[in-house]
Parts: sequence; structure tokens; C-alpha cells
Amino acid sequence: MKRAFPGRRARLLDLLFPPKCVNCGEPIGERRQSRIFCPVCRQKFLSEITRPCPVCGREYSRCLCKPVGFLPDAFAYSLPYDKEDGVARKLLLCCKSQRLTDAFREVASIMLATAKERGLLPDGGLITYVPRAPEKAEKKGVDQAQELAEELSRLSGLPCVGLIAHKRFSLDQKLLGGAQRGRNAEGSFRLTHAAGSAAGRTILLIDDIVTTGSTVNACTRLLREAGAERVICLSAAKNVKTPLFHPKEEPPS
Repeated sequence: MKRAFPGRRARLLDLLFPPKCVNCGEPIGERRQSRIFCPVCRQKFLSEITRPCPVCGREYSRCLCKPVGFLPDAFAYSLPYDKEDGVARKLLLCCKSQRLTDAFREVASIMLATAKERGLLPDGGLITYVPRAPEKAEKKGVDQAQELAEELSRLSGLPCVGLIAHKRFSLDQKLLGGAQRGRNAEGSFRLTHAAGSAAGRTILLIDDIVTTGSTVNACTRLLREAGAERVICLSAAKNVKTPLFHPKEEPPS
């Protein structure tokens, strides 16, 4: 019996389980440019990610918006999350609920392009991530930030190490106000036994969505305690409503 090559195996799986668009749910079809979007939704997605941020007026890859008191030394986003019916938002919600390799690869490749454009991909850097609460990761079967971090590691060649973990049950951040989010996040994380590898290095802290910045701030403090020289937050998207910089200023890098 002949061995099935990876390409043949993929084609066979596509025949048995035709991929569907993560936005509209329609079958993608054979003549596809993407394994996660149908042609119509792909064009909508490309249009969304090239339009300017409605707050600061810059492309999302150079967006100036960040939460008040945001602690990372530098930051970058790649995708919008503000449109309720947005294709990018639907893609990120898909990443929160299922381990779809092609979806994570799509997002991670865009994040990598943003990091390169902004000069935020240092030699000798180390990738880590904001971990999802264990009960959520178990319920959904996926830790989206970890998946993004590991895919970014594969694409960039930089090592990925889990430096931060949850230390106890925490409340759902989306159900809390700004001040409550901060208190909840500060008491929710701890350094792992691998934290020593952060000493003297630039750490790329991966998250899926930045809103108030509470969880990223809590993780940034821990990484600095571990001796990180610099912490750069690379988030797939932002849901930040207020910029701290004038649109004519250059974003920090």
C-alpha cells in the first residue's frame, strides 16, 4: 500500500470535511485563497485590517491607542475588534473557542508582519504569553494566547516559554470594571519555574485582545521582577477606545 503524502491527506480531509468560512459558515470551495475565509469574507477581512483606527486615525499596525497606565516598554496591535459584525472580530472569537490551526496561523502571520514593520522582533528575544484561566482553557479546549505564541515562535524562530501561570481561580475580566479588572489581574498570576530565562532579555508578551490592559500590566510587572530587560506586548487586536498620543506622534517602539 502506497504511503499517503501530506498534500494528498489534506485534500482527502477537505473532501470528507469541507472547510467552512469562520465568518459566514459557508463552504469555502476548491478555488480558495484561504482555508478560513470564503472569497467574499476574505475581501471584507482585508478591507477591515487596512482601514484606519477610528480613534487615532492610523493603520492598526501603527495604532497609537493604549490604556491609561499601560506598562510594556512597547506595544503593537494588528487587527480591529471594535465592529460587532466585523470579520476580524469573528476570527478572534473563533480562536477563543476552538483550536483551528489555520486560524491561528493566519493571525500569527499578521502579528509577525506587524512586529517586523515596527522593529519589535529583537535578536535573542523570548516569546511568552498571557495565560488563559485554567477553567476556561479546559472548558473551551484552547488557550488562544498560548496558541498564538507557539505559532509566532514557529514562524519567527524565537523560542516560546511559558513564564507566567494562573495561581488561583479568578473572576472573568469581561464582567468587571476597570479598577476591578486591575485588582483581579494582580492577584491572578505567578511566575513559573522557567521564569529565570527572562533575566536580561527582551520578552515578547503575546495576548489576543487588549482592552483595559490590566492582565498585560500584571504580567509585565512579573516579567520585570524576573529580570526582563524589556517587555514588548504584541496583541492580535485592541479594544481600546482612548489614545494617549496625538495622531501625528510616532508610536513608541
